[in-house]
Amino acid sequence: MVNLFYILFAISFSFKTNFIGDLYLSQIFIVLISIYFFLKNSDHLKLISYEKKILFLIILWFFNQIVSDLVNQISFNNSARGNAKIVITYLSFYSFFKLSKSPNISLIKILLWICIVNLFLMFTAYNYSFMFSWKFGGGVSLSISLIIFFNQYYKNYLTNNYLLILIFGLGILSLLIGTRYVFLFNALFVFYIILFEKFSIKQTIPIVLSSLIFYLFITNVYEMLIVNELLPNTLLEKQISQNSELGVLLGGRGEIYSSYMAIVDAPILGHGSWAENCDYIYAIYDQKILFNPNVKFDLSNCLIKSHSVILGSWVNSGIFGFMFWFYIIIILIKKLIIKVQTNNVSLALLIYLAITLSWDIIFSPYGGTRMVYAPLCIVIILLQNNEKIPHFKI
Repeated sequence: MVNLFYILFAISFSFKTNFIGDLYLSQIFIVLISIYFFLKNSDHLKLISYEKKILFLIILWFFNQIVSDLVNQISFNNSARGNAKIVITYLSFYSFFKLSKSPNISLIKILLWICIVNLFLMFTAYNYSFMFSWKFGGGVSLSISLIIFFNQYYKNYLTNNYLLILIFGLGILSLLIGTRYVFLFNALFVFYIILFEKFSIKQTIPIVLSSLIFYLFITNVYEMLIVNELLPNTLLEKQISQNSELGVLLGGRGEIYSSYMAIVDAPILGHGSWAENCDYIYAIYDQKILFNPNVKFDLSNCLIKSHSVILGSWVNSGIFGFMFWFYIIIILIKKLIIKVQTNNVSLALLIYLAITLSWDIIFSPYGGTRMVYAPLCIVIILLQNNEKIPHFKI
């Protein structure tokens, strides 16, 4: 029965309908799970430290959004979409914290089944596109990487050289196919595992300095590949069109400029749900055209773009939207600092989840299934302790 729950919940990430905006079946699942635990439990105020602070900050974020929408006179539909995003986030954290206390449910297995079902649906889908599914549609490449870590986690062994070679090779394959972020994720993972497990570097300052050196190294290697045209043509064209002062790895995030301007203009209240202002769109266009006069740009939509969970929350919701995600980043870092002190079998999985989460929070938009997936991964990291690894049965 429990496995049926895992499978159905995993499948729910792939189906959606239109209700004001996109409504995914996984979001409906979260609402139902929340109602179940709310009616079942009488200890609603007996929360652990992380749970209490996270849920409280989301409530502040929610009220900040309501006030911002009222002040900025946001339409009902846009306000409903913006506030629904925060409500689903709250219910997701609430549900996963409650599920983590259930003796029959494993959050790790929920994530594993999401990856398994994602791979199955991608490879059996009608009009299947390998190139598209490798990056989009849930990210087959990320699912494969995570399944490798699950295998290590459940077989209860520490990271070895073969796993590092496999993960790095998968990153190289992703780069050749045209998926840059998976190459970056996998390269960063290999780097940190070598740092923590092979060289036993676990102090904050050496880690930060080593990270900066690695970033400069990987950037120079990537630039060399571009100059010598060793990457696929589609990726070369995309990289050239995205060139900016942010460099080769972050050059595709020009929305940071418009986010910065919007935040400076309304740092406390924000601009409201799905806010529109063409001035910020023109600012991105003016910045990009300096580096590429032939850049193609859609100026028909004046939605303030951020392409960032944390910046988008600040732009739309105000200061408490930013504070919530900033707190999440801080507690993830603190949790990892504690975990790297022990060569625990869960370290590899947690590092990879932290890398992907950090990228999403800083450089990815917030919506769709990410409102459920991100809280799941965050709760897994926060609640993962040096406990006995459960035996896994499908």
